[in-house]
Amino acid sequence: LLAETNILISNEKLRYAILLTALASHDEAAAQTALGGIKFPTETAAYYYGQAAWEFAHNRRGEAEKWIGTANQIFDARATAWFARPLFDLGWVKKKPPLVAP
Repeated sequence: LLAETNILISNEKLRYAILLTALASHDEAAAQTALGGIKFPTETAAYYYGQAAWEFAHNRRGEAEKWIGTANQIFDARATAWFARPLFDLGWVKKKPPLVAP
């Protein structure tokens, strides 16, 4: 994120990372706050993947996959890979996303 020159994109990625950290540590209050901080519309797929992460964390795979599907219709694979990778690492997404530079 330090190399990112667009402050809006950096902000969205940081908020998404905070959300994932809260979800992974089962801190529901922090996760809700972080999710609320990712405002629609976004410059990136952060909003859609944030919603998906919330759904995955609450065992609603079908809803999560709908959010990811919507993001994939709007953004290209390079733009979503950064957001998809942590979901893969957490075991929520089964298909390994491509590695791309942040």
